[in-house]
Amino acid sequence: MTGHLVVPERSTIEAALRTEDLEEWLRLWCSSQGGTPRNRRFELMSAVLPFDPSQEIRVLDMCCGPGDLGRFIQRSFSRARIDCVDRDRFLLALCVELNRRRGITTRVFERDGWDPDWRLGLDQPYHVIAAATALHWFDVARLTALFCDFYDLLRPRGAFVFAEPAAPEPEFAPGFQQWAGEREAGCDIEGTAWAQFWNRANTLLGYNHQAVLKALPRKRSMIGDDGIPVLRYVELLHQAGFGRVDILLRETQCVTIAALKS
Repeated sequence: MTGHLVVPERSTIEAALRTEDLEEWLRLWCSSQGGTPRNRRFELMSAVLPFDPSQEIRVLDMCCGPGDLGRFIQRSFSRARIDCVDRDRFLLALCVELNRRRGITTRVFERDGWDPDWRLGLDQPYHVIAAATALHWFDVARLTALFCDFYDLLRPRGAFVFAEPAAPEPEFAPGFQQWAGEREAGCDIEGTAWAQFWNRANTLLGYNHQAVLKALPRKRSMIGDDGIPVLRYVELLHQAGFGRVDILLRETQCVTIAALKS
């Protein structure tokens, strides 16, 4: 319940999606998240996982959205058992329907990572926890706590992989931002696809779903689209207990990182 708005049950949304062109939904979502560069990150995150491809592994797709990252991992690990967590009921329903059409069995959990008990009932310990462009919806304090949760949820030698916005260190920020602005001037493909995706979702649902999600409770804040410096992520991972951390890929405004539980 949000104000006087009753958000439909996930089963109701899933039923509405069954007559939809889900590939078009997925195309818009992928474009809104960066398109081909995003997919290359997902391929990299799947490729580095230190497990035998024939092994049955347990995977937690954290803040999963429509479940793209989990599906990339499942391509490399056909016996992977994937749990998907997100607070967005619509995106979870889209995840369920996309996986159903592909014959992929996943469990989904409607949970808010801000809640201290968000991990209750999960199928721990996991071999892998993966997240992509979602953790910046938390502030640094909450992200620190989540990194500790992830460490606890992993089995020994388990891997945490994620891709998030990354900011330059303050001393380098002015020149970096000027360079990035010149490089990306006139390019708004992601913004256009984002608007198209959510306009379509709002039409299907009959209300402004995105506005509901953006209504953060009082005292919450978030890191935001600019991210934090790369070495700050590394520092927080070490504080959570992760021994080995690798910066897999540093792009203009995004970093892909892997961490191993000792």
